[in-house]
Amino acid sequence: MATYDGKKALIVDDFPTARRLIKETLQEIGFECVEAADVDQALKLFDEEKVDLVIADTFMPEKNGMDLLKTLRENPENEELEIVLTMMEDHEELVSQGEALGMTGYVLKPFDVFSLSKSLDQMHKKEE
Repeated sequence: MATYDGKKALIVDDFPTARRLIKETLQEIGFECVEAADVDQALKLFDEEKVDLVIADTFMPEKNGMDLLKTLRENPENEELEIVLTMMEDHEELVSQGEALGMTGYVLKPFDVFSLSKSLDQMHKKEE
C-alpha cells in the first residue's frame, strides 16, 4: 500500500458521514483533506487550495461529481489532476460517461482503507 504524504485531496459529497469516512480513509494513507458538500463549494475550494486529488460522488442533488469532472477538465491546466468518482454500484453508463469526460478512475461505495488505497495505486500505475 503506497503512502501519499504531502498530497492534498478535495472530497465532495453531500452526506457528511460519507465525507468523514472518505477523509478518515485518505488520512490513513497520508492525504491532507479538504471537504465540500456540493459542487459550487468544491469549485470555490479548488480555486483556493492546491489539491492533488479530487474524489467526488456521482449522486448529489443539483450538480454532481460528473458535473464537477466536466467543469474541471474544461481547463487544460487540470489535465493531470487525478479525479476519482465514487458510486454506489458499477453503472456501465456512468463509468463510460466518466471515462469520456476524463475521470482518472472510480471506486464503489462502501470501501475501506485497503480497497481505496489499492484503487489509487492502480490508477498511478496506469499513468506511469
